[in-house]
Amino acid sequence: MDNADKVIVFGSTTGIEASVSRKPVILLGCCLYRHLDVAYIAHNEQELINLINDFNLEPKSALGAYKLAYFFMNDEYEKLTYITGHKKVKVKLFGKEITLTKTRIKNNWFSKYVILIYEIMGKLAWIRSNHSYPSKEQIIE
Repeated sequence: MDNADKVIVFGSTTGIEASVSRKPVILLGCCLYRHLDVAYIAHNEQELINLINDFNLEPKSALGAYKLAYFFMNDEYEKLTYITGHKKVKVKLFGKEITLTKTRIKNNWFSKYVILIYEIMGKLAWIRSNHSYPSKEQIIE
């Protein structure tokens, strides 16, 4: 990360680490810090290519990263523990087949239903957006 000019993430904590390291972060997925203004969000292929090719891209403020770090390190907030079953489930919605992952937050009986609803909504929004991530060859061009 120290040698990177920009860091591209899909939602991992690497994005937060890069923000604190004062690197421009390009986010391609959903995550806890999506709305904390620590990363540039590429909504489509062209936006991603433009962000990658922008040699003057400045890092965003790391304030949101520090807020998230405070949340995780402070004992006054209950910690979220994610448990992911590696079993994938395929379902058909509106004529499209999508794959869902069994995920839930520990100690919350309703969390598996909330997560499932969010996952379905996100996948449907992605399908309807007609966006696709660029291939490696398109980025290199």
